[in-house]
Amino acid sequence: MNKLIQMIIFFIIISCEEIIYPKLGTNNPILVVDAWLDNSNISQIIQLSTTQNYLDSSSTKSITGAEIYLTDDKGNKFNFDDKGNGEYTWSPNIKFPNLGNVGTQFLLNIIYNGKNMKASSTINRTSIIDSINFV
Repeated sequence: MNKLIQMIIFFIIISCEEIIYPKLGTNNPILVVDAWLDNSNISQIIQLSTTQNYLDSSSTKSITGAEIYLTDDKGNKFNFDDKGNGEYTWSPNIKFPNLGNVGTQFLLNIIYNGKNMKASSTINRTSIIDSINFV
């Protein structure tokens, strides 16, 4: 038993912990676009924020003051309104009860700090579920 206690004390004495402080570079923030748009007849939301450094645990910075709009392949324009917290919304109306139908192509335009960023997509059909089994 005495030998066991000596071994434990020995391992405690020789064990050590070294704290390291990695030197990570800082980068300029990059715009982050978070959106999931569909053809439901509900408000559509796009959120803008910026990236942050790797070890930064604070909340991300919301981006306001951008101009965001969608244009479809028929020339319709859907403006997203700035709600002031990094959130931009478009709401259905009488003329446009939703953003479009399956097959509609879109071009997303974001204008912020003198830069114009664009992305394109198409509304695709969802997968068809032919059967569900339960065991």
